[in-house]
Amino acid sequence: MSTVRLNPRLGTVVLFLLIALGAWADGPFSQRTQFFHGSTPLTDRLIWPASFVVDGVPSGDKVCWVRGSQPTVRLKIRYTGSAATYSVSSTGSYASLAGTFPITTTTTQLTCPQGPVDVIFETQLIGLPNVVTKGQLNVEFTFESGAPYFETGVSWLDCRAFLVQSQPTGLMASQNWVEALQDVCLWANGLTEKSDCRHAITGVCIRLTHGTFLRHRTS
Repeated sequence: MSTVRLNPRLGTVVLFLLIALGAWADGPFSQRTQFFHGSTPLTDRLIWPASFVVDGVPSGDKVCWVRGSQPTVRLKIRYTGSAATYSVSSTGSYASLAGTFPITTTTTQLTCPQGPVDVIFETQLIGLPNVVTKGQLNVEFTFESGAPYFETGVSWLDCRAFLVQSQPTGLMASQNWVEALQDVCLWANGLTEKSDCRHAITGVCIRLTHGTFLRHRTS
């Protein structure tokens, strides 16, 4: 049995590289929560009367926005690095019944103080389709800085997004039922006009109930 001896200097270099690569892979960022703005509060039969979404409060994974809007999102990120300014890039998509759409964001820079600290990263989403539909929204953010030394980190946005014709009014303005949105966004998928959405949804309801309990009002 032979014994292999490692040069102490070489061992130190290897250890340093492993530590540096580990720090680079993990980065100084870890996500805490995601916030959404401009969404109607959502509920369903399992959590009612509580809401999934209240504007500005951690939402879970469901949102409801007006078609074609550019909503604001916030990520609360735990930052453990040194004070630095990061360039921000993003890649995203909205995979919906109406197709898959590329999503971009407006923020290109993030300044972080000395960590550990919670940092709020805010940006707008660009690229949501201007039609009624439903789908999955995924956006990945990359933060890079060259000073005081190269650091990188990745954060993300992941949620189920319903796009509706207009902001709900009346009783639906306070809470939207997810089960209802699942159906109406399917029935009105791809539509853009209020009258077309109304006719599509009521038409399906009439067929489902055989017209027994539903009267169609066109005014």
